[in-house]
Amino acid sequence: MEMNIRFLDKAGGIGAFVSAMACPACFPLFSVLGSILGVGVLFPFDERTVIYIFMGFVVIALIGNSISFAHHRKLIPLLTGSLSALSIFFGIFLSYTAAFLYAGVIGLLVAAVLNFVESRRCEKCTVRIKNAPSS
Repeated sequence: MEMNIRFLDKAGGIGAFVSAMACPACFPLFSVLGSILGVGVLFPFDERTVIYIFMGFVVIALIGNSISFAHHRKLIPLLTGSLSALSIFFGIFLSYTAAFLYAGVIGLLVAAVLNFVESRRCEKCTVRIKNAPSS
């Protein structure tokens, strides 16, 4: 069960990035990449729908960061993901500044990579401890 939910930070970060590419009015820099990758199919949906999907993925990434922190106890990926989510919600609700939104999306992707690296490092430590000869 634990292995099935530890991917939430990665799914949330990637989902937020893909949904950002699908909203050219909100994220014009990502829209070019979204058009190239074919995410422009989602463009006919209302902008509000895409932004709600985007915020849902941000919440999923935040939950996934918390679960990953509970697994490997490294604070930097958790702080990166949490500050990125705060930056996104600040950019959406308080001051619609694109810099906060872009920094938040990039930060979620960085947090997902950091969590991946830390979980691999943590698994190597556990395997080493399990295989160590007992005295």
